[in-house]
Amino acid sequence: MFRQIGLFFVVVSTLLLFSCKNEGSTEAIGTDMKNVGTEKTPVQKTKRRVLTAVEKQKANSIMARLIAMPETKRFTRYLVSGNLADKLTNEAGPFIIFSVADSVLEKWPETKRKYYSDQTNYSEMLTLIKSHIVEGNYDENSLRDVIKKNGKIRLTTLEGNILTIRDSNGQMEISDGKGRKAKIQRSDSPASNGQIFIIDGVLDLP
Repeated sequence: MFRQIGLFFVVVSTLLLFSCKNEGSTEAIGTDMKNVGTEKTPVQKTKRRVLTAVEKQKANSIMARLIAMPETKRFTRYLVSGNLADKLTNEAGPFIIFSVADSVLEKWPETKRKYYSDQTNYSEMLTLIKSHIVEGNYDENSLRDVIKKNGKIRLTTLEGNILTIRDSNGQMEISDGKGRKAKIQRSDSPASNGQIFIIDGVLDLP
């Protein structure tokens, strides 16, 4: 009898032992299944290509800045038509561009706008555009410093004519030597190869 009870306890103990092992295995399997279900597939991030020094220069060139400026679209189109876009994008300069505001060019008679947009008048258009471009390294502050010291500053354009800039009641005023004047409305932050000034008049107009 005692032998049977002892045998019974051995059997029950053995069953309990295996039961505990199975429960532990089940929990482990359940945990593994959960991990499988919740495991995230690693996302591969696309690496950004680093711009070269040349690409950065072009992206911040005086031509790129002009294209992005909303108030000088017409003048910028003249630059492109005059085949000056490559020069103002790729060359180191530095250049100063006195870009005529659209509000000024829109006041031109339609006949005059068509005249300068016509490729048969390319040389006249190019002369006009080059009369607003200077090779030099001046921003607004440096121009004001020279004017304050000397009363004026003279700059030679790509067309070869002289522009004289003076102070006029706190605004810088440009004269082309032919009686035409324009005031600088604002200046843009320096580009990689020059400086842009928005002006309220057309210079050296025939």
